[in-house]
Amino acid sequence: MNDIYMNLPGRSAIPKSEVWHSPQPGRPVSVLNALEAKNHQRFRKAIESGFTDRAVRAQEPVIQSYSNLLISQLDKLVSKASDGAVVDIVRWYEFTVFDLIGDLGFGESFNCLQSNELHPWVSLIFNSLRAATLNASLRYYPQVHWLASFAIPKSVKRKGDEHWQLAMDKVNRRLNLEKQRPDLISLIKRDDDGLEGLTVPEIQATASVIIVAGSETTTTVLSGITNHLIKNPDRLARLSSEIRGLFLEEKDMSLSALQNVPYLNAVIQEGLRLCNPV
Repeated sequence: MNDIYMNLPGRSAIPKSEVWHSPQPGRPVSVLNALEAKNHQRFRKAIESGFTDRAVRAQEPVIQSYSNLLISQLDKLVSKASDGAVVDIVRWYEFTVFDLIGDLGFGESFNCLQSNELHPWVSLIFNSLRAATLNASLRYYPQVHWLASFAIPKSVKRKGDEHWQLAMDKVNRRLNLEKQRPDLISLIKRDDDGLEGLTVPEIQATASVIIVAGSETTTTVLSGITNHLIKNPDRLARLSSEIRGLFLEEKDMSLSALQNVPYLNAVIQEGLRLCNPV
């Protein structure tokens, strides 16, 4: 992995494919498709302050609030039936992570947990990924690219455009808000000349990536871990015993405390291995 992806002194990483990773025509470059090494480094430096351990810990109250809301909503479902309830946990994970990435990234929730339904942006994400994949695939056939592009359903193109517009609107609204606490957008280094930091269009493009990278990927891993634990009750029992033996109350389960829980972290690492969202 490091040989392929790491830029090291005297040796550059293997370059990404321009055919596959180039931005769509008419769209600004994001951190995902800044292919030239120096330009990609500018993107990384501009956004990395939002992803440091310190920045994540500063957001802990926000993360805890959505975790608590998820548990509260599940408790309500279970308490309504005397013999328990069947829950589509994948959907509830989606509610949680979508609300969370909205708040961490743009300072406002999508309110999925409160409304018990997904924001329309979720379906737009899947369709925009599909449109981007089809466009990228067609670039491998330049002789027929123009003709074959007509085969992409108009609905797919439209959904991709809607996703892009929503991301731009979200960023523009966030840039015009005064927030007491930092979020990912506020921590991005801005430079209208695009020399040291990112221009507004580059921030918009990168925000679109953050929404995708921070929502469905997390849902995939959490759902996979839950599925494997349910199918391996002895592992679930061991994990439950470890956590309940270390923490008397939910409020004691801070990020720093959870970092030192060995079996929990082993379960998460194994979940990432078995259910890698990428």
